Amino acid sequence: MIKLSLTSRNCVSTSLPLYNCNEGSLLGFPLKKGKLDSSDSSESDPSPPHMEIYISREETVRGIYDKLQNHKYIQVRGTPASGKTSLAKLLHEYIVRNEHEPRVTRVLVWNPEEKMPRGGWVEWLSPRWSFQPGSVLIVDEAQSAYWDMTFWLELKAIKPESSFRVITFASYGSAGRNINDPLTPIHISPRQDISLVPHDHGDQIAVGLLLTKPEFDHFVNKLFVDHYFDILFLDSVFDITHGHLGACEDFLRIVRAHKSYQLLKSTGKRYTVDDFTTGIPMAEFLELLTTSSTFSRGLPVTEHLRHPPLAQVFRDVLLTGSTVVDEAFDQPNNAVVKSPLRICFESGWLHNEIINPLNPTRVTYTFASPLHERYVQCMLLGNLEEGVISESRIKDFVIAIIRKFIPLNLSASRTFGTTTQSTPEAQFRDEFYRASMSHTKGSVLSFPEFGNKRGRIDFFIPSKKWGIELLRNGNRINAHVARFTTGEYGRWIRDQKMNDYCIVDFRTSRPRSNHEVNNNLLYAVSTDKWKTIDVLDNW
Repeated sequence: MIKLSLTSRNCVSTSLPLYNCNEGSLLGFPLKKGKLDSSDSSESDPSPPHMEIYISREETVRGIYDKLQNHKYIQVRGTPASGKTSLAKLLHEYIVRNEHEPRVTRVLVWNPEEKMPRGGWVEWLSPRWSFQPGSVLIVDEAQSAYWDMTFWLELKAIKPESSFRVITFASYGSAGRNINDPLTPIHISPRQDISLVPHDHGDQIAVGLLLTKPEFDHFVNKLFVDHYFDILFLDSVFDITHGHLGACEDFLRIVRAHKSYQLLKSTGKRYTVDDFTTGIPMAEFLELLTTSSTFSRGLPVTEHLRHPPLAQVFRDVLLTGSTVVDEAFDQPNNAVVKSPLRICFESGWLHNEIINPLNPTRVTYTFASPLHERYVQCMLLGNLEEGVISESRIKDFVIAIIRKFIPLNLSASRTFGTTTQSTPEAQFRDEFYRASMSHTKGSVLSFPEFGNKRGRIDFFIPSKKWGIELLRNGNRINAHVARFTTGEYGRWIRDQKMNDYCIVDFRTSRPRSNHEVNNNLLYAVSTDKWKTIDVLDNW
């Protein structure tokens, strides 16, 4: 028996000076001069160009349109590459296609203050848009307009009975109702807010930026024609991305270009979860994500993660899945030097949601998807170039990982956005992943979410060809054991895809007797809420 005493540990980061944040440079793109795209019934081609490249998202667009009809002003908020611009174009096209005499003006980006004419935004938009009855103003990249208080004060006066409609698409904005919060200069009710995840705040219209599963399936078939992706593999991609458009696209593009996928072309076989798990080292995959053109827009770079205040924000979110604030976290008279949380939020690295519409001053900040979370966790705790596993035996490796468990991580309930983590097993998978990242300096395992809902192995280490399965209190232990003997992973062992495996049963009481399995089972027992763990070898 090995007895482990677990204590909390703090990570050490080098210092990076805190920077002042200006619109545009903070978000990773230069400010552009304001651009308009307008349509009315007199034009021969009133729809936005190149709409054939987009999936229709008919139900989502219809839901956004219905909300706009009901409230006359709504905002759509989402992290970079979550599909805001494509939805703005789809809504534009939908209105032109369905209204009798449509008059739509779409602002691609707001005019910067120094470029605005003397008459302000009203002069800039006229004569294309000037509150005409039945008209629609669509403002993309609306965060570029946050400086223009006169525009937002005009939106404040919009009522359900107004004759015109306005919708803004922004990469960040206030999810709460604190009117002094400078992130959005007006109070927007939950019913007027469309975020990443669909929520029905009482108007029976629940839509969100994230792709639904049918939309994801349509997206894959349209963008990756004649692909070789297995259905269960695609389901796993949807699970780990939550339907985040940029994450879905870059994930599949990376896999399609990889040799593990290309080798299947001549075989007629489908690319499976197992092909991904055994064929692409996670360090390589995460490195490719870093250089991706779309997904990387919402990722912090190494220099950001070396800055202690920013790193601490991410650690807080990684600990329980989110961080909650009760009030606006910057005062209007102190907006130049911004808090670390606000920097992370405005940069698109975190997203916020109201926890409870009845108490909208409490807002939770979280990652846009599990893939975003795993990327930040790997970059924060590990080093893709220096990762190494020093243990020669899988059990020694597993025990070394358990030594790095933090009790608080196992006792606190975890959330993703406003959703509590579904199973106790997931909490232990998260902590095992985190501790392994810390122990190996980034010699990462397979993602714990990927394929796990469909009975795939919890962790696989390609460099060692080791498989690790985690249980809670002996749940379905015989079925898990069979997978490594007579089941699918038994074939992995026979085909030399896997050299060794370990099943770890995390328990709150000692087992009554040893299991009949051979020397591949460890019991990790704690009777004091995981402050200490006794590791028992089944052999």
